[in-house]
Amino acid sequence: MVNLGLLPQESSEFIRGFSELGIILIMFALGFEEDTEFFIASIKRSWGIALFGAIAPFALAYYVTLYFWNEPRLSIMCGLAMTATAVSLTMVSLKSENL
Repeated sequence: MVNLGLLPQESSEFIRGFSELGIILIMFALGFEEDTEFFIASIKRSWGIALFGAIAPFALAYYVTLYFWNEPRLSIMCGLAMTATAVSLTMVSLKSENL
């Protein structure tokens, strides 16, 4: 809509403030709905998914790319690309196993 000229390119201060207030209210509402025991029990599982689904692929791709091309910016982009694909593949694998 911005490219067609129907919406302004910059939002007004009111819209920015209103959207931030909305995000805060949504987060508080979600926090009130969360069961503390369930949250604490799922921390181990979540860290395992984060480690093997995101951190390990990023680190591996980063250091392999850095070794071959010795360019830190390229290494970061390759690490992020690997992480983006690895997270979705991890989620599909876990869902297929009903985990």
